[in-house]
Amino acid sequence: MCSRTIEVGEQYCRSFNIDGGDVWVWKECQHCSAMIAVLRKHFECYAYDEGYSQDAMSDFGPTTIAEARLKVCWKRRWRRPDGSLYTVPVAARAERVECSTTLDLR
Repeated sequence: MCSRTIEVGEQYCRSFNIDGGDVWVWKECQHCSAMIAVLRKHFECYAYDEGYSQDAMSDFGPTTIAEARLKVCWKRRWRRPDGSLYTVPVAARAERVECSTTLDLR
């Protein structure tokens, strides 16, 4: 979803898709997977329709500072200015993410 190159040895989600004669592979880095888990309340409408996408994330309007930080890191393709990767976002209380989210983006 962030369009960055997934490095050799890095874990990621991969799916093979077929729809109406179209075939494609979707790859999602751990950072984007964690971000979607944290922001799932905002992307529920995509779960049963076309799925979430770069367009959905581009259109996403953060409602908290933590969500804004996620969007900034996503726009940077999870890379710091020195080129190193940010750590994978972690929700401190995943079951209550809609009320309070703590992220480790060191």
